[in-house]
Amino acid sequence: MKRILPFLAISVCATGCISIPMGKEEFTTEFPTVVRATWDSPTKEYDVAPEVAPGADAEGRENGVAAVSLSSVVVSTQPQEQHYDRVTLEKRKRLAFGLFPGAAEPFYRPKTAMEPVGPMYYIGDGNYRTSPTPSTQGAGALGAGAFFGFYCLLATPVALLYEPFGPYEHDDHFLGRYQNTTFSPRLNSHHYSKEDVDLLLKFSPADRAKIGAWTFHENASHPHNTFWNGFRRMAWVGFDKHCYYLMHDPVKNVRKEPVDPKVTRNEDKVPGPWTATLRLPDEGYEQSVDVGPDANAAVFRLPASRFGRATASGTLRILPPSGGLEAVRGEDKRELLRRASAREWPVSVILPSTAATAAVPFADPAAPLPAPATAAEASPVPDAPSYRIAAVERPASGGLVVRVAIDDASRTFDVDRAVQPDIRRLFRDQFASGPDDTRRESLRWVTEDDGKTLVYTVVFE
Repeated sequence: MKRILPFLAISVCATGCISIPMGKEEFTTEFPTVVRATWDSPTKEYDVAPEVAPGADAEGRENGVAAVSLSSVVVSTQPQEQHYDRVTLEKRKRLAFGLFPGAAEPFYRPKTAMEPVGPMYYIGDGNYRTSPTPSTQGAGALGAGAFFGFYCLLATPVALLYEPFGPYEHDDHFLGRYQNTTFSPRLNSHHYSKEDVDLLLKFSPADRAKIGAWTFHENASHPHNTFWNGFRRMAWVGFDKHCYYLMHDPVKNVRKEPVDPKVTRNEDKVPGPWTATLRLPDEGYEQSVDVGPDANAAVFRLPASRFGRATASGTLRILPPSGGLEAVRGEDKRELLRRASAREWPVSVILPSTAATAAVPFADPAAPLPAPATAAEASPVPDAPSYRIAAVERPASGGLVVRVAIDDASRTFDVDRAVQPDIRRLFRDQFASGPDDTRRESLRWVTEDDGKTLVYTVVFE
């Protein structure tokens, strides 16, 4: 027995498998992960208003119809939180000695430790090979270091005299912990945890410098293909200092912090069912139209003006369906209809010209529209020019701007003589009251669209 013990001791030393733990350190950091909505309900702001659009036929001509829809805006503000995870890295230091001391590092490495790349060449883009080519980074002196260290025995005196006093950390690149191997007839592929590398990058620069484990991400400041990385492992006998790095699984949601809320804005038309009632007191007109669940507009047939006016002012009422707001599905839709039905809305509609309404008296809104009459059919004047009032605007500077569309640009002056009385009457209906009753209006016009549109501007002199 006494003879066997010395033999075992010599054998252990000769195989380089003497490895002494030299202490360990732990590094912990927290890092942001995802931003999630809190359990608090979002706050919402609602805006709804009716929108009245004049109807037109397939050729764009006014057809005596007004479409009333409910334009809505819903702004939702959802509180959010930034979630944080915590991760801990354990750094274990080791001192090995004996014959071929570099062999101790893989022999004692824990199964969950990060894997050092070792004597492979970094060729760029996170890839390593046993051959230095092809290379986008340059092979460096890794191969030369291994040659001189092993075959010229230069690494041995360094391992005996310098290594015991040198650092534990080196510029080796590390991969994540080993996961599995894919076997194939030509090449076996080893797989390592990418998450370990990503987590290592979460530590601060100060901690990274103390940790001393580098990856291909830091190849510019800590290159892998160096003479020293090829040289230091090749001692025949001596000491070897190294570290094991164990990345622990992250602890989820250790901290939450409020962040800016998520604000979404949704603009849309409020779909049915709801009911709209349009009243034009000066025209003696009142009509209600039901909007079905598959529609979002109430279509009204408008009468010809009894006083020759181009527009009429009135009011619009919005009513929920017969079952009340409780029968409306959706919180947002209920609130929009509640706000729309809480007041009476002032509206202005463009009344159809005589040509468009000669065959459309005060009629059932559900009845089909007849074909629009032409100007020649509607006017007692033979060969009357065809035109329609396309838009009436009230600019902020005052006055009135009226756009008149004509079918035949060669009859511009005929249209002007026919439409000017209507435009002047429209202007005085809008503005000539009270102190302005005796003032005279000034009218001028220009053409647009190659003479197919007359633009009238009317102001007081």
